[in-house]
Amino acid sequence: MNLNRMMQKYGIVTSLRQAHLFGQIAAETGRWRTMVEGGNDEYFRKYEPLTDQGVKLGNFERGDGKRYKGRGLIQLTGRDSYTKYGNFRGCNFIGDDNAALLQVDGYATCDASGYYWPSKQKYTFDKNKKLLPSGELGINYWADIGSSMQNAAEVTKRINPALNHFYVRWQCFNHAMYVLGDAADILADFDTIEENN
Repeated sequence: MNLNRMMQKYGIVTSLRQAHLFGQIAAETGRWRTMVEGGNDEYFRKYEPLTDQGVKLGNFERGDGKRYKGRGLIQLTGRDSYTKYGNFRGCNFIGDDNAALLQVDGYATCDASGYYWPSKQKYTFDKNKKLLPSGELGINYWADIGSSMQNAAEVTKRINPALNHFYVRWQCFNHAMYVLGDAADILADFDTIEENN
């Protein structure tokens, strides 16, 4: 129910948009197994204040790296993202207990990810190495372009610029397209999604 509410709220209403969403969620959650970024204390030091990533994420207090780790179906990460989403919702997601709501409260887990979807912009560099927006704001713009591997890669870059786990995202996108009924045939390179017990 929360996932359906999120898709309606953020305009993820066509089977193409939904297939792109499901492909991304499958990779981000380890195929629906976890709603929180995994790692030990050492791993989360990369998000601490004064690190490159920590500065980009708006983390400024010691412990923010672990406190504001990725949470949700598409994981919000960093103090800035938690603050902006909280402002949008009129809620407080700052602090250990409140931050954890993004992984344990079903509505917040889904809605935070829906909030992320229309907020992502692609950027390019101009000749002076200044970042400029490229294309429309929001992942729906990129999802609507099509169902090719390149289209799926463009959607992925809005969520994970390094294309980590792209194979999983691509296979799960194809599976979703087939299940949702918009793909009459399974692609020749499609791998069956196996259940791991």
